[in-house]
Amino acid sequence: MSGPTRGGDLYLVDNSVFQRLPHQAQVADALRSFALRGLFATCLPITLEAGHSATNGAEHTRVLDLVGARRLLPITAEVEAQAAALQSALWNGALVRAAGVIDLMIAATAIVHGATVLHYDADFEHIAGVSSLAHRWVVPRGTAR
Repeated sequence: MSGPTRGGDLYLVDNSVFQRLPHQAQVADALRSFALRGLFATCLPITLEAGHSATNGAEHTRVLDLVGARRLLPITAEVEAQAAALQSALWNGALVRAAGVIDLMIAATAIVHGATVLHYDADFEHIAGVSSLAHRWVVPRGTAR
């Protein structure tokens, strides 16, 4: 699904988008398009995941600067409880391990703060299937590497 599901003008941009920016023009173009329509945000799990994906010190600094320039949505007790509830919902929906721990934290942060997750990662579709998560593929699924 490439269209919006639910949500507003605050986009929590997942690392799956950041990792495609340097070598996929269609992702960069789409991200610029979203920038015209709303605000970008990040949260600690995205920042740490982006930093972990870096291949050297200079790239680590560049990635953290890029991600850190966004509005930071805090991980609160409510986010923690929402993440645990999402994991339970996946288990109860027979999706057991359909989404990783980091993606659960990102989704919970988005739900609590009223943001839409902008991504290129099917895990968020699974989470949305058992919750109120608003999500959107940055470009249609299958069109990026």
